Amino acid sequence: MAVGDQTGTTLGFWCIGFSVFLPPVMAFGIIGYALYCSVEAEYIEFYPPNYPPEVNAVYPLDGAVNIPISTSELSFHIDDYENELMSYSVITNPDIGTGNGNLKPDGTYTITISGLEGTENYSWTVAVADGPNTVEETYNFSTEAVAPIISNPTQGMEHDSFRSRFLSSVFISVIPRGIRWITQLKPALILDQVVAQM
Repeated sequence: MAVGDQTGTTLGFWCIGFSVFLPPVMAFGIIGYALYCSVEAEYIEFYPPNYPPEVNAVYPLDGAVNIPISTSELSFHIDDYENELMSYSVITNPDIGTGNGNLKPDGTYTITISGLEGTENYSWTVAVADGPNTVEETYNFSTEAVAPIISNPTQGMEHDSFRSRFLSSVFISVIPRGIRWITQLKPALILDQVVAQM
């Protein structure tokens, strides 16, 4: 159904027309069939209606937190009510990967990503088109916190016996503005003796 000003071309067209002119009712129309028809109008409604494609079953889920930085794929499922072939494109922000596909049936698809960093927020947008309809869905997730790698926490200490006999454990925790070190030592009396020797 087309509404408003219309222009178009038909081929092999036959129709039945009608008109009504009984003030205040003034109407006209045609019902017909064409082998080929092209029309432009202010508004066009297809019959039967054409439903837009859908995006679902995404990973990571929208709003997911603590996603491992080792994650290497984003996945999503697309389907179309009329079983039309679809095209899709995926973008990410910040840019960790993109992907696209054309003339795809219903199914689950993935794109490869890389370079995730700890405690970061990411968004990704899936755009899917089936011809007359295009839908876009945006999802967000955040990654896990990652502790810094300490290769030798006792580096710089000159006294081997202090390092081996009295440093029993080191606890490291990440805080918003730096790293907090908590060092647990064996009894202070023995520590004082060793420090006095250094």
